[in-house]
Amino acid sequence: MKNSSKALVMMAIILGSFHVSTAQNCKAIDANRLALPALRKQIGTMEIVLNRTNSYIKLNNTTTKFDMGERTVQGPVRKWIYYVNDIQSLRGKNKLTYENGKFYLSLEFEGNGSEIKGKCPGCMKGRRDKRAPDFNWKTPRIAKIRLRPIAYNGSVAFDVEKVDLKGKFEMGGKLDLLLPVLNAIEVRLKNQIEKQSRKILNMPANKAAVAKAFEGFVKLNRIKSVSSVYTSGNKLFFCE
Repeated sequence: MKNSSKALVMMAIILGSFHVSTAQNCKAIDANRLALPALRKQIGTMEIVLNRTNSYIKLNNTTTKFDMGERTVQGPVRKWIYYVNDIQSLRGKNKLTYENGKFYLSLEFEGNGSEIKGKCPGCMKGRRDKRAPDFNWKTPRIAKIRLRPIAYNGSVAFDVEKVDLKGKFEMGGKLDLLLPVLNAIEVRLKNQIEKQSRKILNMPANKAAVAKAFEGFVKLNRIKSVSSVYTSGNKLFFCE
């Protein structure tokens, strides 16, 4: 008898939970046709410049500055240093896409020779820039930023979920001792783009601008205030 009562209670809880979830007022817009154009207008012009020093990320009227630093490796004789050298995103080449239920902002970077420079500070002056081999970032040279829709100010905004780098770094020489340095710099490139793009998107002015762009969709669908957001198929859903 006790087991039957427990089963009935559990069934009531499950049915109650199901009722609450299905009773939630949710509306949807087409992710490609409506959501992407609104998002493109607000974040499509993001710019990134990466250097050993004086790196920055820019979006609308906000700029965040940071440094990429350098790495030291023991060369065959003397220590070498490696650093990111003037990697700039190409203006007008950013792409916003919606793929498999995910939003992406892809930034393409210019190829200007040695994106990762090697130096030998202790070498003779004429050999300092030649002794340590450089690395070139081969095409497609893209940072693909995955964006997650979130509820913000009663509307919809976006946060950075992760970043992937496309394109291989090739070394102007064959020294295995440089591979750990290259791996470390690649990880820092990815992590800094992820960190700084998340930081600038989370700035109140930029977040509010995105939320404002989606406000019309929210009001049109008679949602008083968005409390949760998710994607399914080709739709962006927002719920009270």
